[in-house]
Amino acid sequence: MRFRLAFLISLLVLLCTAPASALVEGGGKNGCFWLDPNTYSTYRYFWYYGYAGGASVNAASGVDVDVYVYDDYSNLIVSGASASSYENVSWWPRINTWFTVKVVNTSTRYGTNVCLVLL
Repeated sequence: MRFRLAFLISLLVLLCTAPASALVEGGGKNGCFWLDPNTYSTYRYFWYYGYAGGASVNAASGVDVDVYVYDDYSNLIVSGASASSYENVSWWPRINTWFTVKVVNTSTRYGTNVCLVLL
């Protein structure tokens, strides 16, 4: 219950503080999607220098999901990889560039619906 409340609060904060000037390649991909066991999904987004970047991921209770953010040169910028169904990461881009957000379902048995919110 506390994880869901924390997710909803994070979601409200992220939605209220999202930079209006962020450009998304191929249109928005925020929302919920299905991830099979031991699979991942990646999304590329453009962030401007001076605007905070952030990603919040939530999955079904008992399913471990992780989030990794890479810069345009495939360097890992930030990750959230605890044994939890909820991850929240943030970063400050040093230049205007593309970032890849990778969401991983580390469960070996269960697929899950995953909700991803990006700044």
